[in-house]
Amino acid sequence: MKYVIRKVPERDTVYLERLIPGALIYNDVEHRGAVESFVEAIKVANDDAVYVQDDMLLCHDFCARAESYIARHSDTVIVFSTTSRIAEAGIYPASKGRFLLCTYIPKTIGKAFVEWYERREYEALRLPGSYYYDQQDDGFFYCFLEQVKENVYVAIPNLAGHPKNTSVINPNRPVRTCPYFDYEKAAK
Repeated sequence: MKYVIRKVPERDTVYLERLIPGALIYNDVEHRGAVESFVEAIKVANDDAVYVQDDMLLCHDFCARAESYIARHSDTVIVFSTTSRIAEAGIYPASKGRFLLCTYIPKTIGKAFVEWYERREYEALRLPGSYYYDQQDDGFFYCFLEQVKENVYVAIPNLAGHPKNTSVINPNRPVRTCPYFDYEKAAK
């Protein structure tokens, strides 16, 4: 299984690299924005992959547990970290997945998303404001999934959690902690 850590130069990824040995790292050194770096990370992986943001906390045995879910749902986007308040693990509409904090994306879906993005099909969507076009990788991806009628599998309990707001893109973003991740038991 491929793992891709999506990072910006301001962040240290030693913690994630220790917990995910051999992970590919896509470093957005030019600060092209969340959408562009997400598209480039998919191109770098060019395969089924788990995409992890650079500031995530992971559960113990993250890779083994993630790969167990992937073995059962290999053709489905799997959300390992969500801010949604949903009752239980399972298949949900893409809009319920929320945020691309730590997500498995099958190669076929990743490739189709990149092609959709590069054809600029998102321009037909009514997305609010220019911020959305630069930074809402989550929004773009979920709009794409909804358009192609793909659902997501949400793993609960979450295998990864986002710490309190540490956004380098927009410090005013709302807190994005994950209600189904056990922060007390995060891998150290």
